[in-house]
Amino acid sequence: MRVLFLIPMLVVFSVAQTIMCYKEAVVSPSAMDTAKLSGTVCEGKTIKDMQKDGWNTKDIQMTKSNDKLNFVYVFTKGETNSNNPQQTKATEPKTDMKKAKEIFTTRCSRCHKKQDKDMLKHKTFDDFMFKLSQYGRNDIKSNNAYLMTPVSNSITEDDAKMVFDYIHAK
Repeated sequence: MRVLFLIPMLVVFSVAQTIMCYKEAVVSPSAMDTAKLSGTVCEGKTIKDMQKDGWNTKDIQMTKSNDKLNFVYVFTKGETNSNNPQQTKATEPKTDMKKAKEIFTTRCSRCHKKQDKDMLKHKTFDDFMFKLSQYGRNDIKSNNAYLMTPVSNSITEDDAKMVFDYIHAK
């Protein structure tokens, strides 16, 4: 299985500087904030260390095994990242805040306020999308988590991006 996953990555390696890092047997996703990664370039570094070194998070994959989580991070360097505001200021179209407010009002406002600390703690769009995917897989166990499952399974990435931009707008 790992060989099949690595073959497409070899093609990417030849085009851009891309690496994979991993962490196995993690108790909760929030533990990844301080977890030391494994992998050639990232051995012993945290995700924040990698970002400080100029690496952008391109993809995150999570699997569950024996009640523990296994993470694979794909980092790129020298490639534009749509979630890095410094790289996309000039090229990324500005979010239509009127439409973003409408989406937030119809999909989110029953449970969340615009300045809800639970929503604002996701500083990057990748973090925001990761949290949505956790709700979609029923990985989050809380009293009202079941309310998020249909939202996270039906919202498009474009709409999620508008909501993210809207809640972070001043």
